[in-house]
Amino acid sequence: VNNSNMKSLKFDSLPEGFESYQLKRLSVSRLFFFLLFGCLSFGVLFLLSYWFERIFYMIYVDEERVSHAGYILLVSSRGDIQVEPLRRSKCKINPYTPEKHHLYFSLNGLLFYYSFKHSMFKSVKHKLKKFIESYKEHKFTGVQTSDVPLIRRFYGANIIKIKFLHIALVFISLIFFPPNFFQVLIAAGLFSLNRVFYGINLSIYILFSAGLSTYEKFSIRKNLKSKVIQDIRVKVFRVVNQQSVEDLIDATDLVPGDLVSIESNMKIPCDLVIVEGSSLVNEAMFTGESAPISKSEIIRGKRIDSKNILFSGTVAIFNRTPVVKAVVIGTNWNTAKGEMLSGVVHTKERVLKFQQHFFILLAILFIYNILMITLVIISELSKETPSYRNIGLKALDFARYGFPPSLYFITMTAIQISINSLGKSDIKVFSSFKLVESGAVKVVCFDKTGTLTENRLTTHGFLVSDHRNFEAVTTDIEKFMTLNVFDVFLEGISCCHSLNVINGNITGDPLEEELFKFSKSSMELKLIDNKPINEIFLNYDYTEVNNVSREANQIILVDEFTSEKRRMSVIVKKSESKTHRFFLKGAPEIIKDMLKQETIPENFQNVLNDFSQEGLRVLALAYKDISNDEIESLKDEDTSSLEKDLTFIGLLLFKNPIKESTKPVIKQLRSCLYDTA
Repeated sequence: VNNSNMKSLKFDSLPEGFESYQLKRLSVSRLFFFLLFGCLSFGVLFLLSYWFERIFYMIYVDEERVSHAGYILLVSSRGDIQVEPLRRSKCKINPYTPEKHHLYFSLNGLLFYYSFKHSMFKSVKHKLKKFIESYKEHKFTGVQTSDVPLIRRFYGANIIKIKFLHIALVFISLIFFPPNFFQVLIAAGLFSLNRVFYGINLSIYILFSAGLSTYEKFSIRKNLKSKVIQDIRVKVFRVVNQQSVEDLIDATDLVPGDLVSIESNMKIPCDLVIVEGSSLVNEAMFTGESAPISKSEIIRGKRIDSKNILFSGTVAIFNRTPVVKAVVIGTNWNTAKGEMLSGVVHTKERVLKFQQHFFILLAILFIYNILMITLVIISELSKETPSYRNIGLKALDFARYGFPPSLYFITMTAIQISINSLGKSDIKVFSSFKLVESGAVKVVCFDKTGTLTENRLTTHGFLVSDHRNFEAVTTDIEKFMTLNVFDVFLEGISCCHSLNVINGNITGDPLEEELFKFSKSSMELKLIDNKPINEIFLNYDYTEVNNVSREANQIILVDEFTSEKRRMSVIVKKSESKTHRFFLKGAPEIIKDMLKQETIPENFQNVLNDFSQEGLRVLALAYKDISNDEIESLKDEDTSSLEKDLTFIGLLLFKNPIKESTKPVIKQLRSCLYDTA
């Protein structure tokens, strides 16, 4: 396959890991000659095409016309080739529009269809998302019950089916694996020369090596299956006789377009877009973060983003509204969980650096053996009565010594022992070559929080700026009560967070929980205009001083923290006066450029450097009052347009205690001659 001559096809979303595409059709004449020469070569051509897939793909020829193409050939960034059949059928890709004839293909379970209007392949997930964004009806009612079979015909059942070869076929394929197959040929030669004992010994090695590899793949298969099994019953709304009817079905029967009722503590069985209500979701399986994330309904006319999507495999731990409904946009492999598993299941093993060195060593040994066998042949033929049997025996001996069967056997044994050992620590291995690759890692970087340190933070103190001067560091906020900035400082630490109320308990990021405790404020979840709003009530003792308002502070918008932005912000509305205030919290070096210069203390950078060198986590806090017009001008709840001309409030200082187990582990690493820094 010549990559330089490949026709570039357009995709609205490139399948991960692939970079080149070309339309193909099967050549009957090429297939005939492939089968003919395969038979004439006594299967050698078939064996070579099994080892080198590019030989087999020569039976396909280029096709410029989409309507005449039967296959699509895809080439990954590493040069791996995959050919998928193009299917044509009358089906419903969009659950809410009439069925049409479509051209589509499935790549590792992910579905792509061809848009003749735009002359490109498109992901089905993007089609449904865009349709929901532009939905004109007052509300979603669910799909027609009569349309469910037509939709399922295209998308399939909501089950992530991982196709595995039968164990017997896996074993046979491993016998034909080049190192094993070479040993098979040597064993056959030994048997033919009556070296039965050596032949049996070598055969045992081959069988054990293939058996261990089969068991290794079986272990990985078992680990993967444990990740895809789901036994969930869900409430759906489907249209029967123009009426939306509630029904209880198995999650495996869900189809794109279904309207699903989301319950608290419900494991999400597929990807859904919230169209009514709000829920708190645990996305730890994707992000590794235990803090719940708030998900809200889509805003008509605006783009759908991650804040509106419930991802398959996550858990809706608490509904913030009495009713939460969501529309299915992806099932089985066409979900976030499916894409993640697809990357594990369908990733081809690549040649690692140590394997390259191993192959180079084998090549050197092969050349050496060829030279020695040649010398043996010349020496034996120079005799008056040469013994062809001796030539064969010596040649086989050199082959056995050059490619010792125990080497592959020992390698597979070591890998299987590693898999079993990790399994005892509840660490599942999904790819053996990743396991081998990890053994060659020279540098490992750990996230400090929760790994080397406790998964909690303690407040070291606050550093408030008053008239461009830093006050002394203290954890007693009552010492700031006489300062002019006390009211905004108190509001800032009480309101600038993404905490939530779950069954009366305030939960979220440990740092924000710690900060909220110091404010001595309270928070309640209320429904205002059918929207869940966190309402903050400042401590009564503090509202007696320095014009601190007793009004409730309603958090009407939260732009949550991300590692890319390194900051988060909120818009707070006063419950009675209806005035608005914008608070920003995050990395001081980022927020500094968004502040009014006249509010920044002159020693800001020096103070920041001192605390950073002490190993403290430092956050800056700032604010400004904003108008209704500024809020209405925001696009997609993005507050970046407000991040300018802010007034600096102060610095928030936190400590992250080191775990008791950290020092012994580091000491043990150093005793094993590992450098730690």
